[in-house]
Amino acid sequence: MLIFPKDFVWGSSTSGPQTEGRVLGDGKGDNLWDYWFQVEPNRYYNGIGPDKTSTFYENWEKDIELLLETGHTAFRTSIQWSRIFPQGRGEVNPQGVAFYRHVFEAIKAKGIRLLVNLYHFDLPFALQEDGDGWEIRRPSRLMKTMRVSVLKLMETW
Repeated sequence: MLIFPKDFVWGSSTSGPQTEGRVLGDGKGDNLWDYWFQVEPNRYYNGIGPDKTSTFYENWEKDIELLLETGHTAFRTSIQWSRIFPQGRGEVNPQGVAFYRHVFEAIKAKGIRLLVNLYHFDLPFALQEDGDGWEIRRPSRLMKTMRVSVLKLMETW
């Protein structure tokens, strides 16, 4: 029988676009996935798009309890750039900041190691529309600004 070391890390990984999706009225801006679904919903399995992803955004407290029930010691997720900066830069969405703050604090309070990815293929669509898509590499500079801003926000968490 295989026996795992006592300090073996049991965890799972997901991304904001996969689990949070699109919830009307929360201040999140469109990202590339949101736009693509609006234009070509037929390319999504059974027409299920960002507005019908899993329900983590609404049920995160229960989902964190499920992490404990299944023996998780680590959890990796991502911050949706367009949930924090709806236009990709500029004004911060306070609802997005509050959401991540509550989720991250709850995960840490349960003793689960939190790993955060700052980008998971979800460029804010406003940047793409402005001509600041990955084709010209400008998002890497914008991402640095986003990263610094998010890290400053997280310092108080």
